[in-house]
This record gives sequence, C-alpha cells and structure tokens, in this order.
Amino acid sequence: MIRNVVIVGGGSAGWMTAAAFERLLPEYNVTLVESPDVPVIGVGESTLGHINSYMHILGLKDEEWMKECCATYKVGIRFTNFYKNDGTYWDYPFVDPSDTAMPVGVKTMNWLEDKYPDKYRHPNWFARAVNGNTWLMEYNRLDPDERWGVFDRDYSYHLDAIKFGHWLRKNVCHNVTHIKASVLMKESHVTDKGIQSLRLNNGDDIFADLFVDCTGFTSLLLEQMLGVEHKSFNDILPNNNAIACRLNHVDVQNFTNGTGLKNGWVWNVPLWNRTGTGYVWSDKFTDKESAEQEFRDHIEETHGITPGNYQLKHIKIKNGKHAKAWHKNVVAVGLSYGFVEPLESTGLLTVHEQIRRIIELLQTRDGVVGSIDKSLLNNVADREMDGFADFVSWHYAFSMRRDSEYWRYVTEEIDYYRDHRGMNHPQDNIFSELAANKFIQHDITEEMGGNLYVVMGNKFSCVQGQGAMLLEKKYGAPNVEEWSQQVDKHMKEAVQYTMELPTSEEYLRQTIYAET
Repeated sequence: MIRNVVIVGGGSAGWMTAAAFERLLPEYNVTLVESPDVPVIGVGESTLGHINSYMHILGLKDEEWMKECCATYKVGIRFTNFYKNDGTYWDYPFVDPSDTAMPVGVKTMNWLEDKYPDKYRHPNWFARAVNGNTWLMEYNRLDPDERWGVFDRDYSYHLDAIKFGHWLRKNVCHNVTHIKASVLMKESHVTDKGIQSLRLNNGDDIFADLFVDCTGFTSLLLEQMLGVEHKSFNDILPNNNAIACRLNHVDVQNFTNGTGLKNGWVWNVPLWNRTGTGYVWSDKFTDKESAEQEFRDHIEETHGITPGNYQLKHIKIKNGKHAKAWHKNVVAVGLSYGFVEPLESTGLLTVHEQIRRIIELLQTRDGVVGSIDKSLLNNVADREMDGFADFVSWHYAFSMRRDSEYWRYVTEEIDYYRDHRGMNHPQDNIFSELAANKFIQHDITEEMGGNLYVVMGNKFSCVQGQGAMLLEKKYGAPNVEEWSQQVDKHMKEAVQYTMELPTSEEYLRQTIYAET
C-alpha cells in the first residue's frame, strides 16, 4: 500500500505534484527533495485549456494566484510565417470547430474557398468563420460575457512558471516536507524491485512507497537509476535546441505567438510584467552562434531591443518519451518521462495530466497499485505523447515554406506518415483520417477537431477542385452563394460584438490586477 511519497525535483512539475497530493490525498506523507544545485528551466510559461481541470480539482481561483505569478489570459496560439515566409499567419483558437456556433457546417468551408478563392484567400479565414475566439485574438479582447469561450474551460494562461511553483509551495503545500539536498545516485540503494532508498548529500537516507521523478530531462530516477529506455522523436521533430530569454517589454496579448524563422521558430509569451521569448532550432542545419545571431536579429526587429539588454539561456531539448512512465516504484511526471517540442504548449499539459492520472489511480485503488494499474497508466501516457508528437508534426508537414534547407527538410524529407510508434493499426495515425477525407470521401468532418485549424491554416484543403466536382455530382450543386452570405453576416456580427469588449489589458486591470 502506498502512503509515503517522495517527490524528487522542484520546479513547476514537482510543486504541482506536491500540491495535488496535499489537496486530494491529505492522508499521504509527502516529501519533496529539491537540489539547490540544479537550475530550474523556467520555460513552459504558456498553457492550454486543459489546465483548468487541474485548477478546478485543487480549488484554485484565478484571483488567488494570477497576480503573484504575473499571469495573463490566453485564448489561442498564432502561427506566423508557418504557411509561407511572407508575414501571413493562421490561428489555433481554443474550442474545437465542432463545438462552436457556426452559420454553416464545417464541411462547407472548403467548398466556399473552392468557389470564391479570392474572397476566402487568407489562411486564417476558416478560424475566423467558425470560432469567435479568433476574433478575440484579432482584436486582443477578452469576453466577460463569455459568448466567445468560457474562462474556466476555453481560456488558459500565460504565467511565470517559476513563480507558480513558488506560489504553490507557499500557499498550498503546508504539510509537504521540503528538503533542500541533492540525490547521490551511486550511494542510493536500488534493487530489482525498485528504489529502496535515496542517499542525500546531507547524509540522510530517505525511504518511500512511491518515488515521483520530477528531475526534468535528467530523468534521474526513471532513466538513470532504473534504466528505462528513452525513445527519441528526433526523426519527425528535428528541433533539439532552444535559446530562451526574458524581455523588459510589455504588450499584453491574449495569445501565444509562434513565428517561423530560417532554422526553426520563435515563441512569444506575453506576461503582465514582461515577455518570455525563445528560439527553438535544430543543430542539423545551423550552429549555436548563428542561431543566436538569428534570434538577436529577430528580437531587435520585433521588439526594438538591442543586445546587452537581455540575457540568453541555452537549453538542450530532449524530444521523445521513455518506454514506461511508471516502472516498479517510480513514476515520472513532466520532462522526466517525455517531451514534445513546445510548439503547441504541451509541456505543462503533460505535467498536470499525468498528475491527474496518478492521483485518480491512487484514490480509486486506495493506494494498492498492481501491475495492471501501472500498465494502463503507461498505455495512456504513451499514446498521449505519441499523439502530441504527431499533432506538432502537422504544423511542419503541411507548410508551404521551401526557403531554407531546414524548411525543405521538414516539409519534403521527413516521412511523417510511417508508423514511427510501432503500432499495428495505421488508422491510429491521425494522418490517416485526413487522407481518407481528402482522397476517398472528398469531404471534411468535424471529427478532426482542432486539427482542422492546422490543415486549413496551411491551405491543405480537403474539398477543392476534383473533390468539389465529385461531391456536386453525388449530392447536387450546393447553394454556395447563400452559404457565403451567411458566413459573411456571421463574421460581420462577430466583429461588431468583439469590438465592444474590453482589451486584454483593460479586462485584467478591472479584475486580477485591480488596485485595492
């Protein structure tokens, strides 16, 4: 029976795990060991709407923590210079197209583009037509009336990840034993049943029924001590480096912006007091010095900030996953289990979703965890990470950029469709559904969910040309003119409604950051 838990590693993963045990399993004895010699990465400042489930089950209110973590609201992600290197962009607003109030069905959208290519030329027109959050992004507004998205479901956050971890430690983890020490791996006691004890550099030995590995890319417990194999995603996701920095530049936007550069892409995360930015790049196509210069040029061009006014931090990205997340008496959370490059802000997503699964398992099984419990959790974590890898790869696979060796490689040379996960059923690959839609059914369906934004944003239309002609032959000529009128009316009304809303900064000043 599990009752004594030791979490190794602080940061956002460690303290989010500790907070969940504190609030949801208060009868457990929890110790967090945090090395003072290991720097916190401190990125992962952009989240997805799924984090609201974590906040909800812990009973955390926005007004309690956001101000201390310099947090802002986020309603989507913008991808600039991904379709082409011409300044165009497309948005991934939160809320799937199938969940939105649209004037016409999703399948009609490509048909409209086929009939009126000049009118519906912009890569973002689809998102504008089907999702009101897109207009919030276009005009940087927030919707207190929640016509466009619900705050505790369809919105997420930009936050200072380090401050969030500190806030949880201070305000939630009152009964968590906090030890500042380093684990001495060679002096720890490991058997064929798992970790028996960890030796710390203060001379103590600590014991636990369950050890939670939150040591980041090091994966000290899962990989180094138990020898669980790491499987790389570099064959489909070649970006393996990041340069991060914090800018004294404040522009409170309600979306994360990803901008394609010559050898990768740059993130831009707007917090209340600063901007977090970084360059994700591949050393297959450039070197450290050249990447730095490319990033510095981008910062000066977009923010007007010259070198000497910020510090760069280099991070080695470890794309991939371990063969198991839970092995023997160790379970990994966050980077220690797996990571997919941060294009879609899945870093913290894997953290809180894994925490949720662990807590739910311990609750329902009263701490009596068998091999089948571990196997089922491992299966879910494995499929989740594979899905993230496939999903992120779509952003490169469908790009029209060919202006550098990097973009030619990610668009022309990577075999995205091959069964890189060792599965026996190709239908498990999300590319398969798209292929069937385009070449067999000549149709587009809502079941593709948010993947539609990626497909449409990169102008990979499922119903155009021959496909549209075949549909007309099968179902008769659609009333495209009427559809177009409905869509135009819908978008006009959406703009009118959106323009009456407060800006992101105005709303935050009225609520979270209101002076008391």
